[in-house]
Amino acid sequence: MSIVDEIQKDIFDYLDSHYGIERDEINSHSALNELGIDSLGLLAIADIVRKKYDIVLDDERIASVRTFQDFTDLLERKVAARESAIPAARATDPEAAAERDHVGTREGRELNRAES
Repeated sequence: MSIVDEIQKDIFDYLDSHYGIERDEINSHSALNELGIDSLGLLAIADIVRKKYDIVLDDERIASVRTFQDFTDLLERKVAARESAIPAARATDPEAAAERDHVGTREGRELNRAES
């Protein structure tokens, strides 16, 4: 299971527990506002992603999300940017890269913000 798949599972769990939306009610073209998910709901999902996966989804990009596919695309871009930045950092500074690999470290959060 990819990290995006894991994040999507967490999002489905959140939507089920907080909005009563079951997985089979959602497809890639589902409009989030039609599912009853407002901007606060999107921010709550972004907070889950940040806390559990140390992936920061900035407010400006979250505001442009309209469908579940938009959210998935945003996640895929963020994960790809993070994964491509780590090998480059290791090549130039292996010790710093090792520190950034630790979820929740100051360096890891700074790297994640730089990717935004």
